[in-house]
Amino acid sequence: MTPTPVWPASLPTYVLAGSFKAKDQDGAIRFQPERGEPLARPGSTAVMTIMSGAFLVTSDQLEVLNAFYREATAMGSVQFDFPDPRTGEYARFVFTDSPQIEDASGPDLYRVTLSLMRLP
Repeated sequence: MTPTPVWPASLPTYVLAGSFKAKDQDGAIRFQPERGEPLARPGSTAVMTIMSGAFLVTSDQLEVLNAFYREATAMGSVQFDFPDPRTGEYARFVFTDSPQIEDASGPDLYRVTLSLMRLP
């Protein structure tokens, strides 16, 4: 069995102030009958959390991130261990989208936004 990839130590683990967002998935199953009020019931207690945040990285770190995304996580399809931005403790995550890369103010700096799902 292949070991679970771990977020590279050379990459930042704390997101930029003001860039972090988190939202739990809805754990309820909802149904709209033809007549009457909508119905809902608990669907699962294993609710996942969608998170996003931005980092500043150098061009060397950007290469590490691209290799991690493309190779270690097979274009985001493989789960990996990453420190939860809320607690700092490592948890299992998966990419929900490819990293978004933008120029940042300053030489050799890029702003990278990640969209991740924290798994139960």
